[in-house]
Amino acid sequence: MKSFALLTTVSLISLSTLATVRPVMALESRQPAETRIAQGNNQDAIGHYNRGVGYIQQEKYDLALAEFTKAININPRLAEAYYNRGVIYDEQGKPDLALSDYNQAININPREAQAYANRGVLYYSRQEREKAIRDFRQAAELSRQQGNAALYEKVMEALRQLGAV
Repeated sequence: MKSFALLTTVSLISLSTLATVRPVMALESRQPAETRIAQGNNQDAIGHYNRGVGYIQQEKYDLALAEFTKAININPRLAEAYYNRGVIYDEQGKPDLALSDYNQAININPREAQAYANRGVLYYSRQEREKAIRDFRQAAELSRQQGNAALYEKVMEALRQLGAV
């Protein structure tokens, strides 16, 4: 029963966060031609990302998944797209794909507390307790530093339930 409670506590992190995802702002400036081309491509990636966010808010997850994938294909450094695609994969029962995307999001942005928390949930569901605890601790530290009290409390509750605090 304890393991179900832990997964319930931390699983709430995933979809509840998706509902509050904010679109990425488009880039605007007067730059040399090659910079404008690079920014134009990035704006295309951001456009796909923002459409993906819109589809999540409409609960059209397959369309969101396609938009996040397009964003990644255009800009493979867009950590938010990997993170959100990972959450969708996770919710679709595709943990290997979710883990891969969480890893990419963390590699690109090692300060992404939410990605550590979700990866911790995956590790826990795979019975990789030590990896889960390590990721939950990292998520707790980052969320504390970033002032994300809601995430901090959820991750600390998971650590308490694991007896790791």
